[in-house]
Amino acid sequence: MDSSWEFATTISVSEALGGMRYAPVPPEVSEPIRAAKIKRLVAQLNDGEPWSCALGTAAAGEFMIMVSKARLDAHGLRVGSMAQMRLVPDESRYGMPVPPALAEVFEFDPDVEAAFQRLLPGRQRNHLHQIAQAKSDDTVAKRIAALLREIGH
Repeated sequence: MDSSWEFATTISVSEALGGMRYAPVPPEVSEPIRAAKIKRLVAQLNDGEPWSCALGTAAAGEFMIMVSKARLDAHGLRVGSMAQMRLVPDESRYGMPVPPALAEVFEFDPDVEAAFQRLLPGRQRNHLHQIAQAKSDDTVAKRIAALLREIGH
């Protein structure tokens, strides 16, 4: 799919959702995304590092992309800041990148990847996120071992 959307947005906060920060997505962007039934997106703020995300509901008929405080800080943004956002459909296999250590496991043993594919998509992304966020090789190994136990390998 060749679709991409770029728009200006103002970083907002939802006290109802525990202070979650988000970028509102205008209807002229959210409507074609929803009409095409695009589930996962890659977002980019001000030409920064892209990340995997989903279109979320901000209020009745209004949509948004969640943006972590750490991501805002990295871009020098805060609630009320204007930002340029770019969205493209995420066409990766799992809706986010596979961490290199896990990719090696999949390459070494294709049965592990086949078992991983049988997990629900949200569970897959949770494991990918947890492994990718590990700060040490030891933690990466422990999280991969936990995944292997969960899928019976």
